[in-house]
Amino acid sequence: SITLFYYLKNIDISKSYWLAPGSNRFVYKSGSFQSKATIAYNNALEAISYEDNNIRDINAPSMLAILSSAKSVTIKPLVV
Repeated sequence: SITLFYYLKNIDISKSYWLAPGSNRFVYKSGSFQSKATIAYNNALEAISYEDNNIRDINAPSMLAILSSAKSVTIKPLVV
């Protein structure tokens, strides 16, 4: 999961489409997701740090918070 957020936050912001594996269909992005992926990545790093240090803090980011910061990205395939 953290690897996925790292990958997503580093995708070129000007890229507007990808080819789907297998079908090679064009998949267009419907909005910018890099800033949300960066937030999710940083939250994941912070959560791992808390876990590594055995800190149980009610203010620590939960996995639910990490995932919800990146869940609103929609990628729609082009149907030809």
